[in-house]
Amino acid sequence: MLLQANHKDADVLYRQQIYQIRRGQFIRTERDLASDWGWSRSKVTRFLDLLKKCSMIVSKPNPKANLITILNYNELQKLRTNSEPKLNQSRTNSEPIVNLNKNDKNDKNDKNKEKIYKKEISSKKLKTAFAEHVFMTQEEMDSLDKRYGEARSKKMIEVLDNYLGANPKIRKYESHYRAILSWVAGKVLQDMPMKGEGPESPMDRRIREAKEREAKERKK
Repeated sequence: MLLQANHKDADVLYRQQIYQIRRGQFIRTERDLASDWGWSRSKVTRFLDLLKKCSMIVSKPNPKANLITILNYNELQKLRTNSEPKLNQSRTNSEPIVNLNKNDKNDKNDKNKEKIYKKEISSKKLKTAFAEHVFMTQEEMDSLDKRYGEARSKKMIEVLDNYLGANPKIRKYESHYRAILSWVAGKVLQDMPMKGEGPESPMDRRIREAKEREAKERKK
Protein backbone atom coordinates (compact mmCIF):
# COMPACT_ATOMS: atom_id res chain seq x y z
CA MET A 1 0.00 0.00 0.00
CA LEU A 2 2.86 2.38 0.75
CA LEU A 3 4.05 1.94 -2.83
CA GLN A 4 0.56 2.61 -4.21
CA ALA A 5 -0.03 5.76 -2.16
CA ASN A 6 0.84 9.22 -3.51
CA HIS A 7 4.06 10.65 -2.08
CA LYS A 8 2.75 14.18 -2.75
CA ASP A 9 -0.55 15.95 -3.48
CA ALA A 10 -1.56 15.59 -7.12
CA ASP A 11 -4.45 15.30 -9.56
CA VAL A 12 -4.83 11.67 -10.62
CA LEU A 13 -6.67 10.38 -13.69
CA TYR A 14 -8.46 7.13 -12.79
CA ARG A 15 -11.24 5.43 -14.74
CA GLN A 16 -11.89 8.47 -16.95
CA GLN A 17 -12.22 10.87 -14.01
CA ILE A 18 -9.82 13.24 -12.28
CA TYR A 19 -9.40 13.01 -8.50
CA GLN A 20 -7.49 15.27 -6.10
CA ILE A 21 -5.30 12.83 -4.17
CA ARG A 22 -3.35 13.91 -1.10
CA ARG A 23 -0.03 12.59 0.16
CA GLY A 24 -0.57 9.14 1.68
CA GLN A 25 -3.76 8.49 -0.31
CA PHE A 26 -4.63 6.40 -3.35
CA ILE A 27 -7.85 5.50 -5.16
CA ARG A 28 -8.65 1.98 -6.35
CA THR A 29 -11.60 -0.37 -6.64
CA GLU A 30 -11.54 -3.57 -4.62
CA ARG A 31 -11.55 -5.46 -7.92
CA ASP A 32 -8.38 -3.66 -9.04
CA LEU A 33 -6.72 -4.27 -5.67
CA ALA A 34 -7.54 -7.98 -5.98
CA SER A 35 -5.88 -7.98 -9.39
CA ASP A 36 -2.85 -6.02 -8.09
CA TRP A 37 -2.28 -8.32 -5.13
CA GLY A 38 -3.37 -11.62 -6.71
CA TRP A 39 -6.10 -12.09 -4.09
CA SER A 40 -9.80 -12.84 -4.24
CA ARG A 41 -12.10 -9.87 -3.88
CA SER A 42 -13.52 -11.22 -0.61
CA LYS A 43 -10.00 -11.49 0.83
CA VAL A 44 -9.31 -7.87 -0.14
CA THR A 45 -12.54 -6.77 1.56
CA ARG A 46 -11.63 -8.62 4.78
CA PHE A 47 -8.11 -7.19 4.73
CA LEU A 48 -9.34 -3.61 4.30
CA ASP A 49 -11.89 -4.09 7.07
CA LEU A 50 -9.11 -5.35 9.36
CA LEU A 51 -6.93 -2.32 8.59
CA LYS A 52 -9.83 0.01 9.30
CA LYS A 53 -10.56 -1.71 12.63
CA CYS A 54 -6.88 -1.35 13.56
CA SER A 55 -7.04 2.37 12.67
CA MET A 56 -4.37 1.95 10.02
CA ILE A 57 -6.42 3.27 7.09
CA VAL A 58 -9.55 5.28 6.38
CA SER A 59 -11.60 4.34 3.34
CA LYS A 60 -13.96 6.88 1.81
CA PRO A 61 -16.51 5.28 -0.56
CA ASN A 62 -16.84 6.79 -4.01
CA PRO A 63 -19.37 5.99 -6.77
CA LYS A 64 -16.56 4.50 -8.88
CA ALA A 65 -13.85 3.53 -6.37
CA ASN A 66 -12.62 3.88 -2.79
CA LEU A 67 -10.37 6.71 -1.67
CA ILE A 68 -8.00 5.08 0.82
CA THR A 69 -5.96 7.16 3.27
CA ILE A 70 -3.02 5.52 5.06
CA LEU A 71 -2.90 6.85 8.61
CA ASN A 72 0.54 7.78 9.99
CA TYR A 73 1.88 7.64 6.42
CA ASN A 74 4.87 9.87 7.17
CA GLU A 75 6.02 7.71 10.09
CA LEU A 76 5.60 4.52 8.06
CA GLN A 77 7.61 5.99 5.20
CA LYS A 78 10.46 6.85 7.60
CA LEU A 79 10.48 3.28 8.91
CA ARG A 80 10.50 1.92 5.37
CA THR A 81 13.37 4.22 4.36
CA ASN A 82 15.44 3.40 7.46
CA SER A 83 14.93 -0.34 6.94
CA GLU A 84 16.59 -0.33 3.51
CA PRO A 85 20.07 -1.95 3.46
CA LYS A 86 22.98 0.40 4.01
CA LEU A 87 24.91 -1.43 1.31
CA ASN A 88 23.44 1.01 -1.18
CA GLN A 89 26.04 3.60 -0.21
CA SER A 90 28.99 1.30 -0.93
CA ARG A 91 27.41 0.25 -4.23
CA THR A 92 26.95 3.88 -5.15
CA ASN A 93 30.66 4.55 -4.57
CA SER A 94 31.74 1.53 -6.61
CA GLU A 95 29.33 2.06 -9.52
CA PRO A 96 29.11 5.82 -10.07
CA ILE A 97 29.05 5.73 -13.88
CA VAL A 98 26.41 3.00 -14.10
CA ASN A 99 24.15 4.71 -11.61
CA LEU A 100 24.50 8.07 -13.34
CA ASN A 101 23.40 6.48 -16.60
CA LYS A 102 20.46 4.82 -14.87
CA ASN A 103 19.47 8.09 -13.23
CA ASP A 104 19.55 9.89 -16.59
CA LYS A 105 17.39 7.18 -18.12
CA ASN A 106 14.95 7.30 -15.19
CA ASP A 107 14.74 11.09 -15.45
CA LYS A 108 13.87 10.82 -19.14
CA ASN A 109 11.23 8.17 -18.42
CA ASP A 110 9.73 10.31 -15.67
CA LYS A 111 9.58 13.33 -17.96
CA ASN A 112 7.91 11.29 -20.72
CA LYS A 113 5.34 9.93 -18.27
CA GLU A 114 4.70 13.43 -16.99
CA LYS A 115 4.12 14.71 -20.54
CA ILE A 116 1.67 11.87 -21.26
CA TYR A 117 -0.11 12.43 -17.95
CA LYS A 118 -0.41 16.19 -18.54
CA LYS A 119 -1.73 15.55 -22.04
CA GLU A 120 -4.39 13.18 -20.66
CA ILE A 121 -5.35 15.66 -17.94
CA SER A 122 -5.57 18.52 -20.39
CA SER A 123 -7.73 16.61 -22.87
CA LYS A 124 -9.92 15.32 -20.05
CA LYS A 125 -10.58 18.80 -18.69
CA LEU A 126 -12.10 19.78 -22.02
CA LYS A 127 -14.84 17.18 -21.58
CA THR A 128 -17.71 16.89 -19.12
CA ALA A 129 -19.35 13.74 -17.76
CA PHE A 130 -22.94 13.78 -18.98
CA ALA A 131 -23.43 10.24 -17.64
CA GLU A 132 -21.32 7.71 -15.77
CA HIS A 133 -19.57 6.52 -18.95
CA VAL A 134 -20.31 9.29 -21.47
CA PHE A 135 -17.97 12.29 -21.84
CA MET A 136 -18.31 15.16 -24.32
CA THR A 137 -17.43 18.81 -24.60
CA GLN A 138 -20.15 21.33 -23.87
CA GLU A 139 -20.03 22.38 -27.53
CA GLU A 140 -20.79 18.80 -28.62
CA MET A 141 -23.69 18.60 -26.19
CA ASP A 142 -25.08 21.91 -27.44
CA SER A 143 -24.79 20.62 -31.00
CA LEU A 144 -26.86 17.52 -30.14
CA ASP A 145 -29.51 19.64 -28.41
CA LYS A 146 -29.74 21.96 -31.40
CA ARG A 147 -29.88 19.09 -33.89
CA TYR A 148 -32.22 16.67 -32.10
CA GLY A 149 -33.74 18.56 -29.17
CA GLU A 150 -32.99 18.17 -25.46
CA ALA A 151 -35.31 15.19 -24.85
CA ARG A 152 -33.81 13.12 -27.68
CA SER A 153 -30.24 14.13 -26.77
CA LYS A 154 -30.75 12.95 -23.18
CA LYS A 155 -32.16 9.68 -24.45
CA MET A 156 -29.17 9.21 -26.76
CA ILE A 157 -26.77 9.73 -23.86
CA GLU A 158 -28.76 7.27 -21.76
CA VAL A 159 -28.64 4.62 -24.52
CA LEU A 160 -24.87 5.02 -25.02
CA ASP A 161 -24.22 5.05 -21.26
CA ASN A 162 -26.16 1.79 -20.78
CA TYR A 163 -24.32 0.23 -23.72
CA LEU A 164 -20.87 1.18 -22.41
CA GLY A 165 -21.75 0.12 -18.87
CA ALA A 166 -22.90 -3.30 -20.07
CA ASN A 167 -19.84 -3.75 -22.31
CA PRO A 168 -16.79 -2.46 -20.37
CA LYS A 169 -14.30 -4.22 -22.69
CA ILE A 170 -15.30 -2.06 -25.67
CA ARG A 171 -15.22 1.26 -23.82
CA LYS A 172 -12.69 2.56 -26.35
CA TYR A 173 -14.55 5.19 -28.37
CA GLU A 174 -12.24 8.13 -29.07
CA SER A 175 -15.32 10.36 -29.30
CA HIS A 176 -18.65 9.61 -27.64
CA TYR A 177 -20.13 12.42 -29.70
CA ARG A 178 -19.18 10.61 -32.92
CA ALA A 179 -20.52 7.34 -31.53
CA ILE A 180 -23.89 9.01 -30.93
CA LEU A 181 -23.97 10.41 -34.47
CA SER A 182 -22.89 7.11 -36.04
CA TRP A 183 -25.46 4.73 -34.52
CA VAL A 184 -27.11 5.89 -31.28
CA ALA A 185 -29.06 8.72 -32.90
CA GLY A 186 -30.61 6.39 -35.50
CA LYS A 187 -31.69 3.96 -32.80
CA VAL A 188 -33.32 6.68 -30.67
CA LEU A 189 -35.05 8.34 -33.63
CA GLN A 190 -36.86 5.09 -34.34
CA ASP A 191 -38.69 5.47 -31.03
CA MET A 192 -38.70 9.27 -30.89
CA PRO A 193 -39.06 10.45 -34.52
CA MET A 194 -38.64 14.13 -35.24
CA LYS A 195 -41.37 16.21 -36.87
CA GLY A 196 -42.10 14.92 -40.34
CA GLU A 197 -40.33 11.59 -39.70
CA GLY A 198 -41.66 8.16 -38.82
CA PRO A 199 -45.20 6.71 -39.09
CA GLU A 200 -48.20 9.04 -38.75
CA SER A 201 -50.13 8.61 -35.49
CA PRO A 202 -53.97 8.19 -35.58
CA MET A 203 -54.41 11.61 -33.94
CA ASP A 204 -52.15 13.29 -36.49
CA ARG A 205 -54.05 11.59 -39.31
CA ARG A 206 -57.44 12.83 -38.05
CA ILE A 207 -56.12 16.39 -37.71
CA ARG A 208 -54.65 16.26 -41.23
CA GLU A 209 -57.89 14.91 -42.69
CA ALA A 210 -59.97 17.57 -40.93
CA LYS A 211 -57.72 20.32 -42.31
CA GLU A 212 -58.01 18.86 -45.81
CA ARG A 213 -61.83 18.76 -45.62
CA GLU A 214 -61.91 22.34 -44.35
CA ALA A 215 -59.66 23.46 -47.25
CA LYS A 216 -61.93 21.74 -49.80
CA GLU A 217 -65.05 23.39 -48.38
CA ARG A 218 -63.41 26.81 -48.63
CA LYS A 219 -62.65 26.22 -52.32
CA LYS A 220 -66.35 25.48 -52.99
